[in-house]
Amino acid sequence: MFETVKNRRTIRKYLPKDIAPDLLNDLLETSFRASTMGGMQLYSVIVTRDTEMKEKLSPAHFNQPMVKNAPVVLTFCADFRRFCKWCEQRKAVPGYDNLMSFMNAAMDTLLVAQTFCTLAEEAGLGICYLGTTTYNPQMIIDALQRGEAKRQEEARAAAKKLVADNIEEINNYAASPVIGNEKGEITVVEFFDFACGYCHKLAPTLMSIMDKNSDVRVVLKPLFFLSPQSQYAAKALYAAAEQGYAKEFYKNIMENPGQLSEAKIDELAVKAGVDLEKMKADMNSDKVAKAMTDTSSLAEKIRVTGVPTLVVEGNMIQTLSESDIQRAIDEAKAAK
Repeated sequence: MFETVKNRRTIRKYLPKDIAPDLLNDLLETSFRASTMGGMQLYSVIVTRDTEMKEKLSPAHFNQPMVKNAPVVLTFCADFRRFCKWCEQRKAVPGYDNLMSFMNAAMDTLLVAQTFCTLAEEAGLGICYLGTTTYNPQMIIDALQRGEAKRQEEARAAAKKLVADNIEEINNYAASPVIGNEKGEITVVEFFDFACGYCHKLAPTLMSIMDKNSDVRVVLKPLFFLSPQSQYAAKALYAAAEQGYAKEFYKNIMENPGQLSEAKIDELAVKAGVDLEKMKADMNSDKVAKAMTDTSSLAEKIRVTGVPTLVVEGNMIQTLSESDIQRAIDEAKAAK
């Protein structure tokens, strides 16, 4: 590392070779361990690989050739949005609309940018700082926002097609527990994890939605990537559904946020009316094992990237807002 820093130089010409996504992600994730103000990490990084997008960025950097020729352009941004969201979710009022906060964010961003550059050079990559970033920030913002809007539109279209191609499995997979009106005309599917705090926050909203919409059936798709207890609880849900207690079990678990032990899950299952001995036997059945595997595969297939994710009559949404979910339901009803 010492020799790399001592011998470093700016590189303005690049080989026509891509940078492996795994390498880039590793460099970024490692650079994010840099010291920051209060551990707030007041930055974001925009990765540009697309040739068309690099051409749009080029004028903001005085058409310097390395912008178009480099395999990757990284834009490091001072960014309070994520931290402000974190404050709001914890019922705190962000107070960062001032010069001192901007300076804190700028320092965080510079620390991370330099850490990334040092790591990239140690990995054998060439880097070049673009001082023009501070000359034309609005041009860069406009170019990146146009590109992001296009990317999001393409992603929405791709997601809609994936959902449409797999809608039968999403809505009507036989082993998936159904709560609400099992014969309802409107299907709301929830991909969730029992260890997810946001999923716990969404559960009362779904209960309210079912109370207000007698024609809604909610299909539960438990995932289990956040903790070992997630897997145990997901198996227990399938087993509880075999006894007709899916809704009661789901409600009991979701009313108990935080890390749940297997013993606590068993206790809540019994409280829901479940025969514990039969539940434990069913949890180890081939049927439950297949349902767990099939649900995980489906989530990957339709690119569920986070939980909770809802699919309302083929429309994939991520929200905790009852009004957003109700709007999607109303639109689905109107379309029938």
